[in-house]
Amino acid sequence: MRLTTGSRLGIYEILARIGAGGMGEVFRARDTRLGRDVALKVLPDALARDAAALARFEREARTVAGLNHPNIVVLHSVEDVEGVRFLTMELVEGDSLAAQIPDGGMPLARVLELAVALAEALDAAHAKGVVHRDLKPANVMLTRDGRVKVLDFGLAKSTAAATELDATVAPTQADPISSPGLVVGTVPYMAPEQVRGENSDARTDLFAFGVLLYELASGKRPFQGHTMGVVSSAILTATPTPLPAMRADVPADLARIVERCLEKDPGARFQTARDLVSELRRVGSGRVEAPKLFVAPPAPSTELLGREDALAGAIARVQEGARLLTVTGYGGTGKTRFAIELFRRLANAFPGGAAFVSLASVTAAADVLPAIATALAIPEAHGRSTRDALATVIGERRVLLVLDNLEQVLDSAEDVAALVARCPGLHCVATSRAPLKVGAETEYSLPPLDLPPAGERSLAALRACPSVALFTQRAEKVKPGFALTDANAAAIADICRKLDGLPLALELAAARVRILDPAAVLQRLDRALDLLTSGDRDLPLRQRTLRATISWSYSLLDAGEQRLLRKLSVFHEGWTLAAMEQVCYSDDDRHLALDQLDSLVEKGLVRVVGSAERYALLETIRAFAAEQLHASNETEPARRRHAAYFLQYAEEVAAGIRAAGQIECMRRARREDPNFGAAIAWLLSCARAGEVDAVEQAMLLCGLLDWYWHINGQHLTAREALEAAIALGARRGPSRGRGLAHLAAGMVSTTTGEWERSLREWAAGRDDGAAIGDRAIQGEGQMGMGYCQLATGRIAEAGESFDAALAMFGHVDGFIHAITCCMKSLQLFASGKLEDGLALVQQAIAAREPFDDGECCGVGLSFLAQMTFAKGETAGAIAIYERSLERLLAVGDIPEVARVHSEMGWTALARGDAREAMRAFRRAVYTYEAVGSPRGVGVALLGIAAVEASEGRAERALKVAAVADALSSRAGVVIEHPMAPGLAEKIAALKASVPARDLEAMAGKAATQTAADVLAMVGEP
Repeated sequence: MRLTTGSRLGIYEILARIGAGGMGEVFRARDTRLGRDVALKVLPDALARDAAALARFEREARTVAGLNHPNIVVLHSVEDVEGVRFLTMELVEGDSLAAQIPDGGMPLARVLELAVALAEALDAAHAKGVVHRDLKPANVMLTRDGRVKVLDFGLAKSTAAATELDATVAPTQADPISSPGLVVGTVPYMAPEQVRGENSDARTDLFAFGVLLYELASGKRPFQGHTMGVVSSAILTATPTPLPAMRADVPADLARIVERCLEKDPGARFQTARDLVSELRRVGSGRVEAPKLFVAPPAPSTELLGREDALAGAIARVQEGARLLTVTGYGGTGKTRFAIELFRRLANAFPGGAAFVSLASVTAAADVLPAIATALAIPEAHGRSTRDALATVIGERRVLLVLDNLEQVLDSAEDVAALVARCPGLHCVATSRAPLKVGAETEYSLPPLDLPPAGERSLAALRACPSVALFTQRAEKVKPGFALTDANAAAIADICRKLDGLPLALELAAARVRILDPAAVLQRLDRALDLLTSGDRDLPLRQRTLRATISWSYSLLDAGEQRLLRKLSVFHEGWTLAAMEQVCYSDDDRHLALDQLDSLVEKGLVRVVGSAERYALLETIRAFAAEQLHASNETEPARRRHAAYFLQYAEEVAAGIRAAGQIECMRRARREDPNFGAAIAWLLSCARAGEVDAVEQAMLLCGLLDWYWHINGQHLTAREALEAAIALGARRGPSRGRGLAHLAAGMVSTTTGEWERSLREWAAGRDDGAAIGDRAIQGEGQMGMGYCQLATGRIAEAGESFDAALAMFGHVDGFIHAITCCMKSLQLFASGKLEDGLALVQQAIAAREPFDDGECCGVGLSFLAQMTFAKGETAGAIAIYERSLERLLAVGDIPEVARVHSEMGWTALARGDAREAMRAFRRAVYTYEAVGSPRGVGVALLGIAAVEASEGRAERALKVAAVADALSSRAGVVIEHPMAPGLAEKIAALKASVPARDLEAMAGKAATQTAADVLAMVGEP
């Protein structure tokens, strides 16, 4: 039946055709019975003719009709009139969001308003078990009065019913890149799991929401391309341009929300729309609070089977108050996979955040807390222990910390327990082969998977057995079409019993089904286990069984695959294909690399990490491979090639930080931090053994990581390595490695404020550079000397040093040249030459903008803002500070971010905006505490005192100032600030108006108070 304007369909009069899409034609119709206009959507003929599909659709429609939310279009009915199947829905008068997004994005206030409304709609749908699966601007309507209405939840998947409807998967409106058919949704808005054709859930909608929010704010989609294939590839592998780089006024908190929504791994996204709504409301309200900690676990490549009871038990222990829960079990029992799932189920119960930290590459107990701090992005702080840093950042917040593979460093258990004791809201879950044996511990034993009962032959019963289900699932993965049958059931059950239900052993055995049937696997496994478990009698039987299974899998590899697996053990926390080719192959056999790697992946020995950019070994397999490497006398050459590769990669990182693509360079380099550490350790050990070349290589590697370490805030890591390397090279002549190492050491001491020590190191670097004729090293050393002189008030000397540096290297190094110009601009400003300083810093910023240099431009913009403030242009200074903040956040330089927050506070206060000043100073307190700068915290607290004084709250101002004074006394720092002239006098005047006895009481109380106490006292602005 063809519908036209004026025709009738039952009680509905067709008024106009609205459009058409994959779900059929849409009409405006009049409901003559109720006297209202509705949208009438005629379903495709294919659906109407398929009784089973139609029944599934109607079940889903009933679920969708139960959604009652002001931002979701109401589904009135599903009807059948004269053989025509159709839906009737609320008619929305207005335009689609797609038609209203301008090229440069919407005003930020409107972006946040729409984002909250959309997220609330998703929250309501997800609460009913409904996933949209095709959220995009074309499926969002804006009514004439500006309200949001989300369309086409009829495309949704009802997760409660676990059904899919292939006939209704095409987009509602035509889209230049869409994918009707097997994959549900519109390609540019698809999550990676949709692109791969995997199951979707509520987090899939949150990815689409992130794409949509990015588009609302910037006017551009984050994943671009002219074909479906190009866009799909970008979704799977590309990192979008940071939102602040697309639009400078986007708040950093909003940018972080978008980035988290767009995480490739669903586990790294917001886990519920409700969490997303809370974060959006916080950004919209302007509230300032400590950022929520979140470190996602690795994306699991397999489903977790047979662990529901164990998960329920572990969750109950935490809910009952266990603050340090140790999940124990033999190697290969699946503790890591269990911990990932436990993290996902518990994370939302911890409003302060949750973090999953792998300790697989940590071998020394002293490195455990630093590894946790690194994972949480807590920069190292001179004069403060890592435990103090962690305790300060976590504070009293309710936080979940999951530590995987703690058994390698059991001596750190007391440190972990002490951290839990200091942070009353911290709950820690650790995985270990043995209990930690500390007082606060609750041990939770994770057994192997349940085994099939002896003699069981029922296929239904065997399928329900977790160990059989795991073996079958993994076998099907390597051999599509494999299934449990009457013919193979007995052999599979015997394999499971033979391997004691150990998940890793079962996976390795199942990988062999690709070329052997289960009976053959069992026969060969019998022989291997009999031989291999006869030794190592001091090991528990199950541990011997696992080791035997790994050894058996290894024995079945060809010689080339065995050699590759051995050499891969030198990598720490993974590797890239390029690294593997250089470290594990020569020019003659490099053509074999990809095939051999694929074979190890197929056989379950190598794991793919993320989107196939990276690979890794489970720690149990890595340890076995390392033993084989040692037994083959290959450790020394493999470690040497590993160090040589990461020395070359450090050259690329140093160059990348100075070139275009700085942010991506830092992102990739951070993944290799454990490998950098391993390479440095190896070179230092060789140097101590008398290898002359290793001394230079160690100094060179440390020197090349100078700016990488600085931007990351790893100055304590840097100092330890640099001191060792420079000491070994002290008696050698000048060299590039020693010159760069001295420059890096100068940077470390500059960061910690040790000016004389810093000056000596910069000078030593300059002298080495001069001796070898390297003007870039010589110039950078002279620049560093100038900064030390400027910081200590030697203004004229600083100017001479900067001039000498600029004359030395000219444009040899554009990055350092521009940084030097920024420093020189401050010296000009301090000399009273404000206009000259402004001109020079603007030139430096302009020179680095084409390179998207977040570090140099961020620092330069902050200096420009200082000078703009000095001219009395406070509004302009605030705007420039915002630009500086976005650049520094994008590159990850948190110490500089803290400084900018503080300076923004002083600028806002000078403008008379006490509310914004308070927000900025609160941000500065949080960020300086994360960095571990007592001086910075003190300066920010003085700012809060100044705000309180400006608002007439004299007593509170004095209390805050007292805490700042107490902090400066405890830390031995001076907390005056050049942007707060006259503040000391104002505080003194306030003190004069208060009785001495009251002042003494304030000082006594302040001696035990913290910055957190101050923030609680003054409250939100």
